[in-house]
Amino acid sequence: MSCAPWCRGWALAGASATTRSTSCAFAASEAAAYLLGLTPAEGVPGGGRLSVRLRAEDDIAVTVMTEAPVPMWPPPAQRTLAWRILAGLVDQVSFVLEEGCPAIRLVLAGPARESVTES
Repeated sequence: MSCAPWCRGWALAGASATTRSTSCAFAASEAAAYLLGLTPAEGVPGGGRLSVRLRAEDDIAVTVMTEAPVPMWPPPAQRTLAWRILAGLVDQVSFVLEEGCPAIRLVLAGPARESVTES
């Protein structure tokens, strides 16, 4: 899902590749904070591992996930404050399950191509 119109102009319009990459890094940090704040499922001890996967090709995709099971995932995404903040920072946000664990996938479209200068 793409960013809401009210936030796209603020975060992405006319931004340099460096600014967009910084926005992506900030979004990954916010996603990690959201996942770390989740309440684990009943009978599951708190803690666990937080992982970040990065794929950079035509776009940059970052997946932040925790291995701790939670009672309900994904949340109703567009109703959460976290989704609204993240959607203002990157082009696509998805609350997904990765290997059965809660994860947030962030996509920044095209920065790898934008950062290359032509000779």
